[in-house]
Amino acid sequence: MSDRGVEDVDLLVVGGGKAGKSLAMDRAQAGWKVAMVERDKIGGTCINVACIPTKALVGSARTVLMGRHAKVMGVELDDQPLVSLDGLRRHKSFVVDGMVAAHKKMFADSGMDFILGTARFIAPRTVEVETRNEPIRLLRGTNVVINTGTAPTIPDLAGISESRVWTSETILQLERLPQRLIVLGGGYVGCEFASMFALFGIQVTLLQGPSCFHVRIPMSPAKWRASLPIKGSAYDWAPEPRLSVVMPITARLSRSLKTAPRCGARSCSSRLGALR
Repeated sequence: MSDRGVEDVDLLVVGGGKAGKSLAMDRAQAGWKVAMVERDKIGGTCINVACIPTKALVGSARTVLMGRHAKVMGVELDDQPLVSLDGLRRHKSFVVDGMVAAHKKMFADSGMDFILGTARFIAPRTVEVETRNEPIRLLRGTNVVINTGTAPTIPDLAGISESRVWTSETILQLERLPQRLIVLGGGYVGCEFASMFALFGIQVTLLQGPSCFHVRIPMSPAKWRASLPIKGSAYDWAPEPRLSVVMPITARLSRSLKTAPRCGARSCSSRLGALR
């Protein structure tokens, strides 16, 4: 291809998630000419649809728990705490928006050329970048890093494609709080969502096969419940009665999926979804 219109950079990063953004800022601050292209999630998956929004909601769930047991701390409350769906959305958005704004500033301060658009390779080490409001740009990197991330995967289970499942990303949109929720997969993400939504007052059933559970070591359901991310802390309050644990998954799955809201997970230690 012709070099006409091609912008040469020392480092071209496609995808602005954790690894790519850290490398891009480091090299830009070291004096390299750096361009980073991100399609839509400024700061990557963690900031927008994973670690940060889930931890914001975990904070809300812990606040519910503290309110329920305020008397243990010597605090008298007139009523039990109530969960507001609009309030959860506002809190999550406030935290995420703040992190996104902070990343925009960090990108600019580092000296990199941050481009919000879609990159497509058209030649070795060369991409065509399409943005919403600017002309198409051609970028060529002496060094190129592909950091496009991952997406939730729906497991291959009979009937699940017709069940309108939530994933670990779509469940965070908080369209509504269901009365009941099934979480498929007892990994870290599944445990986090299960315990969080149980504290929000939802009847949660967690389904997990026998191969691995939560921390990838053999563990009985009783011991696992005591290890949930949101539990009694130093005061040893009992795990939420709204949370049920079922092992193994295979024998009960078909019956459960017919009678309750449902969820899909990538693997036992990966991301989940929730059935509606």
